Amino acid sequence: MRARENPFRTSRLDALAYRPRGESIERLLARWERQGRRGVVVGAHGSGKTTLLRALAARFTAGGKRVVSWRFSEAQPVPTARALWSQARRLPPEAVLFVDGVEQLSAAARLGLVRAASRAHGWLFTAHDRGSLPVVHETRVDPALLAELVRTLLGPGARGLGPLLDGLRRRRQDNLREVFLDLYDLASRDDPRILEALERSSAPPSLTGPPVAPAAMPASD
Repeated sequence: MRARENPFRTSRLDALAYRPRGESIERLLARWERQGRRGVVVGAHGSGKTTLLRALAARFTAGGKRVVSWRFSEAQPVPTARALWSQARRLPPEAVLFVDGVEQLSAAARLGLVRAASRAHGWLFTAHDRGSLPVVHETRVDPALLAELVRTLLGPGARGLGPLLDGLRRRRQDNLREVFLDLYDLASRDDPRILEALERSSAPPSLTGPPVAPAAMPASD
């Protein structure tokens, strides 16, 4: 199977909408408002934190807010605390600051960033642990969520993939990002289970995802 035909290619994964588990996005946002438009989304690797931020960025942008998104990871150097604080102090009152991967910052850098962003409309971070920040939502993965996402990508024929998905999920310890990488590899090798699911579905459904807010990464100094 060619990459452009792979149902698990990046463009299709990026188009998947966030599926709240246990509460709606409206309730999440109401809690965020009650907490003074500040909070952190907590969850394990690959549990949907980035997908949730993408959905919220689209909603805020549609509502007239300016979304400023920073993303930090172990794979790239993190700007200095001073550079981050300097950028945050210049945020306009209508801006909402999103920081994906705030656990990459030290506790002191996080605290300083919160103070520096006080003039903005609000802020929302993601992290793997609660730390000292107010929690607004916790992402989680369950077998039903994975099955639902795979049916969205493959169509109803994916209903027969339960044993495969359960095995991948346990192997990857509920990290959906890693599970979908495994599924991409299986599809690229024309795994008969994936091909049969596609045949049962006739063709995978087309997906249209929400717009992704542009990242505004502060420069290091």
